[in-house]
Amino acid sequence: MKGQISTNTIVGLIIALSALIIIVGFTTGGLGNLFSSVAETSPDKIDTYKSNCNNLCNSAKASISNSGIDSFSSSSYCSKKFLIDNEEKNCYDAEINVKCSGSYRSDAGSLVYFNEQDNCGLGL
Repeated sequence: MKGQISTNTIVGLIIALSALIIIVGFTTGGLGNLFSSVAETSPDKIDTYKSNCNNLCNSAKASISNSGIDSFSSSSYCSKKFLIDNEEKNCYDAEINVKCSGSYRSDAGSLVYFNEQDNCGLGL
């Protein structure tokens, strides 16, 4: 039986090649990206989104002071989307839940209140 390879050797080679393919796939990012897209969004990432949304809200409030209430609906607070569990969510959606409300003085001098429900075009 000279020149023949045993079944154990063939099985071992198949396992080694499979492991090598998986390792190369992860290190080049192909399989890592596949599995990361399946994973749920971590609480740390949501905390980062909340922090970003608070900053966006503050910027939107500042734009109201400079440009008027109409600038709020086109602000990044209203338009920015974050990917959570493969779905796009806004700052005001339940998963992130950063509300943005405040008040400003109208041209007539009266105090006007605003919030994301009225001014992000939600119509709630």
